[in-house]
Amino acid sequence: MVEKGYTPLKKITIAMDVLLTLLSFLLAYELRDNIIFDRHGHLFSLQQYLWVLWIIIPVWPIVLKYFGLYEGVLTGSMRDMILAILKSVLTASLVLASAIYVMKDSLFSRLFFGFFISINFVLLLIEKIILKWVYHRPHSKYNDRKVMLISAPEGVFKFTNLMSREEDISVNVIGYLTVDDSRNTVDGVECLGRMEDMKRILLSNAVDEVIFVLPKSYVPEIEGYIMDCEEMGITVRMLLDFYHLKLSKTLISYLGNLPMLSFRTVNLDENQKFIKRIVDIVGAIVGLAVTAVLFLIFGPAIKLESRGPVFYSQMRVGQNGRKFRLYKFRTMYADADEHKKELEDQNIMKGAIFKVENDPRITRVGKIMRKFSLDEFPQFYNVMKGEMSLVGTRPPTEDEVAGYEQRHRRRLSIKPGITGLWQVSGRNAIEDFDEIVALDVKYIDSWSLWLDIRILCKTVLAVFRSTGM
Repeated sequence: MVEKGYTPLKKITIAMDVLLTLLSFLLAYELRDNIIFDRHGHLFSLQQYLWVLWIIIPVWPIVLKYFGLYEGVLTGSMRDMILAILKSVLTASLVLASAIYVMKDSLFSRLFFGFFISINFVLLLIEKIILKWVYHRPHSKYNDRKVMLISAPEGVFKFTNLMSREEDISVNVIGYLTVDDSRNTVDGVECLGRMEDMKRILLSNAVDEVIFVLPKSYVPEIEGYIMDCEEMGITVRMLLDFYHLKLSKTLISYLGNLPMLSFRTVNLDENQKFIKRIVDIVGAIVGLAVTAVLFLIFGPAIKLESRGPVFYSQMRVGQNGRKFRLYKFRTMYADADEHKKELEDQNIMKGAIFKVENDPRITRVGKIMRKFSLDEFPQFYNVMKGEMSLVGTRPPTEDEVAGYEQRHRRRLSIKPGITGLWQVSGRNAIEDFDEIVALDVKYIDSWSLWLDIRILCKTVLAVFRSTGM
């Protein structure tokens, strides 16, 4: 959740608009000075014109914002968008022309200024068309926030209508729980049951956020529901536009431009998630390059020792119950999963996790790869896809999650990671699942970019020392 109107995407868009405007200025200078100078003569050096950047950099985003380029224009018609860009460029150019007139700067040629306006309009139009196309594409099922509403049907309609105007917020409303006896589908949103069914429905669906859109008369009744969500690590929001309350002493956050009262247990806001994702992408690119080298070295050995594929894949449970297929280098015999039940009595872990010492299903090549954690490298593909992060909680299997108590589900409230606080805290010495959960919750509560860097550094040291993770 971020300050009103300033999501990471919006900040990037503003920066792109300024950069494109600066590029327009440079292209206009180049076009006028070096391409058609024969008829009109050369301009003065570029340095003589750089003072106008003090006008361009603050004025352009302000004017673009004034004409709605950052607030809903991408969801409207193409005609409205073109008109908004045209008005913005002309208005901002008039401000710049006025500054040039006040400064009595005779260095500017009308042709140079005309090129600047024309190129700026074209570049901004191309950018907005691309953004409009991206906005209307189907959103990634892994990156969308999966939201469940608790509301009467009229509240669902109001919420979806308001969210349709938000151009840089991706929300996937999976359904709503009604507070009355109605079971209507509202604006394409299916009714999943009554408010009293919330806990059961959360346990059987991937849900990131629960949003209450209720009259204030329901406020005393929802404390228990908020506590259930808190225990499972699910963010709770209350749409404040529907409450006639005095909130002068209440800190309000925003979903796009919708003011909400939020209760969340995950210590990452939208900007921090954005930074973490950028780090993940950079790390995944490096990791995949190393994976390619490991494939060339170990791929033939894996195939020669035992039948089956080089890579092993298994369904795992990710953030808030999302299912995804995790990839590793195969370190066990091809039929290892079929023999898991035979080894359950040798499980040395306490709780909803499985581990066997001297597992007979592991191949000789697999033992070498596991010693240095090399089998984990294909998971960088999961990181690149956005299903995992470099640092997070251990991705559990479906069987493990089926044995979770409600309080354990909080470890699913962030993306699972290739490494994490549990792994670098001596995973081989921890045999109690509750201790693992405690470390995962500690990571969630104390997250920072510096903590991720420390964990990654410890992970690299563990790999080189072959102490495991």
